[in-house]
Amino acid sequence: MNVSRRFLLSARLCGALLCLALSLMLAPVSLAGRYEENTLKAAMVLNIARFTEWPTDDGIGATGTLRLCVFDTEGGMLGAFRELLPKRIHRRELVVRPVRRSTDLDACELLFVRDPDRSSVSRLLAAVERRAVLSVGDMPGFAEAGGIINLVRAGRKLRFEVNLGEARAAGLKISSRLLKLATIVGEPR
Repeated sequence: MNVSRRFLLSARLCGALLCLALSLMLAPVSLAGRYEENTLKAAMVLNIARFTEWPTDDGIGATGTLRLCVFDTEGGMLGAFRELLPKRIHRRELVVRPVRRSTDLDACELLFVRDPDRSSVSRLLAAVERRAVLSVGDMPGFAEAGGIINLVRAGRKLRFEVNLGEARAAGLKISSRLLKLATIVGEPR
């Protein structure tokens, strides 16, 4: 078999595997144990990011990295995101780091928040308000409180909500293909 034919077969196989992986990640997912749940949520967040356009995605001012900040008082998500590394989103290398307070968010472009304390969530969202930061939460009412994406359980399924008004205010464009799978909350701006 010549080199070009092997390359074509490899490319088709990779394409098929990518389509399968994306469809599995974006489809409603049955939740198992806590460890598996964190891994599924982390994979879902990264796939949502793949269907999101930042204002810098056109190459103007874009860095070689996409910085994901994780604020998780319940624990487990930082490790789940790191398990999925190395990853590239929009040709940018994903870098994952923990954050402890709202003043640590200057370099974040993707923010994952899991904290039952509403006041700390409000401070985090205020710190990234009107900035090109995709905020993703894992708690009831996150999208209504000003977050952009909220992961929610519907029975044993994992779904997500999108606050389109907040996404637009942040200058983020979320793919219509992704929006078809979401519940839209908040008022569009």
